[in-house]
Amino acid sequence: MDTARTSGALALLGQTLRGSRHFHGRSSLAEVFNYVLCVVFFHLAIGIVLMLALNYPVFAVVQDILQVIYFLPVPALLVRRLHDQDRRAVLLWLAAPGVLMWIARKALAMTQPLEVRTTFDSYTWPVDLVAGLASLAIIIALLLPGATGPNRFGPDPRQP
Repeated sequence: MDTARTSGALALLGQTLRGSRHFHGRSSLAEVFNYVLCVVFFHLAIGIVLMLALNYPVFAVVQDILQVIYFLPVPALLVRRLHDQDRRAVLLWLAAPGVLMWIARKALAMTQPLEVRTTFDSYTWPVDLVAGLASLAIIIALLLPGATGPNRFGPDPRQP
């Protein structure tokens, strides 16, 4: 394994985690991809260990807690990514329906029987459709290249 590449990825992850409370400045697309890949690999590794070590109800609760922890740096990272493109962070309000539906489903899954959750899903499919389209729009916006050089949100994160 290339040590320079590994240390660069870990440094980028550390930068993302340290910046999880900072909604100013800019983030490169590489920082977003690095965070997503690190979360996926970590979640898979931890998930396999937990699945073998814990019974399902405890495993499910731990997985839910981990998902919340993974989500904590995401709003600031996405705001900085939009700033890199010289866009305002107002676009992130498109994610609100999806986040609210995720919270509602998690709350129902922990407190209600399957019939209630099924009924909830049968009535909320239009919100799911809107949330899915909004999420797709956000993903497309995040994948667009950033502005070169400094902009009103700070210096270019790709320049040393």
